[in-house]
Amino acid sequence: MFRYVFRLLLPVFLFVFVAGCSTSVNLRVKKAPELVLPKMETVTIEPFTISGEHITDLRSVIKPGHKNSDVLNLAITLLVNDKSTKISDKKHAETDTLFQQAIKQAVMNNGFYRVTEDNNADGKIAGAIKYTVKDIGGWTKLRVKITEKDRAKKKYKAKSIETVLVKDQSKGHDRDKNQGKAKGHDKDKAQGKARGHDKDKAQGKARGYDKDKAQGKGREHDKYKEIDRFTIRRKIWVTVEFAVKDRNNKELARSILNKSAHQTIHGNTFLEATVKSLEIKPLLQKAVLSLSRPLLEQVAPHYKSVKKTFEKGKSSLIDDGNKAAKEGYWQHAAQLWEKATKTGNIEDQVAGLYNLAIYEEVEGDLDRALEKYEQVYRIARKDKFRNAVDQIKKRINDGRRLNELNK
Repeated sequence: MFRYVFRLLLPVFLFVFVAGCSTSVNLRVKKAPELVLPKMETVTIEPFTISGEHITDLRSVIKPGHKNSDVLNLAITLLVNDKSTKISDKKHAETDTLFQQAIKQAVMNNGFYRVTEDNNADGKIAGAIKYTVKDIGGWTKLRVKITEKDRAKKKYKAKSIETVLVKDQSKGHDRDKNQGKAKGHDKDKAQGKARGHDKDKAQGKARGYDKDKAQGKGREHDKYKEIDRFTIRRKIWVTVEFAVKDRNNKELARSILNKSAHQTIHGNTFLEATVKSLEIKPLLQKAVLSLSRPLLEQVAPHYKSVKKTFEKGKSSLIDDGNKAAKEGYWQHAAQLWEKATKTGNIEDQVAGLYNLAIYEEVEGDLDRALEKYEQVYRIARKDKFRNAVDQIKKRINDGRRLNELNK
């Protein structure tokens, strides 16, 4: 009965526990662009040039166990390893177009600038994309599940071998019988010498296999097998260097963005894996396109989600205030935190002031939030409180810059 009631109430307990422990809130914060730019209304996105290189570092090209594999490996690796292939940007016109479109779409969705094709736009964004692809490969053991097809092949092979053995044994038996040598077997059978196996079976000595089968022990070899695969581990490094210029082509600001990505390529043979590795465009495009959002954040105002975690104290006032804030009752939460700061307990005072600073951020009064954060840091010299002071100062500075851009 207790187990049944416990199972029914367990989801409720878990919900209350998780809800009670979740003492944080996400704030949507408007941030100024990372680059300091003058006021602009229209921008144009110019084409980016793309160039890169492909480096190979492939070891143990010949499959293990192959005759003269050491000599062949040495010969082939000398030919293919450490060769840097320069790739022209002409082969990546599609990637350039996609990146240009992604930046345009991001800027238009942001809404701060108006994107135009006019050469007399207030600002121009242009740059270059450089990348390096490095492949490191060799033979590896891959553990895979045995399929029903594999099992069928294995059974067929075993059945074929068994059929051959039975035929060979039957021929020998007939020959022995003709020569009178097969009479010993009948004699032994008559004397009961062949009954040992039946006796062991009756005593349960042969049940170990069935027991292991029931428990699932020692059966891994029936589920998995190891196969040799040639594996290429690919890594790509992408660098986007861009500049913002005015209508007279005077450079206003410059920045660099970096991105890396990984990929694993398998093949049953060295040739199969290398053929698969020839296509680098999907991985390159994925890495390049992921930089369109960071580029936007460099040049335009944008919103970011900032997670703020409430502090806990000794008094129940702090916990009640945290719960009220989570439910959206910020005024009531602020009243509870204010009372907690006057209980005389240092921990409650720190928690109350810190949570009140978050409340001021929610209300948009960043100067009062800074005041509260500085009070907290003076009482408790902790890194997280110092970081909170630095972050709110940056928000205040961003606000001033946004006001200048909007004038």
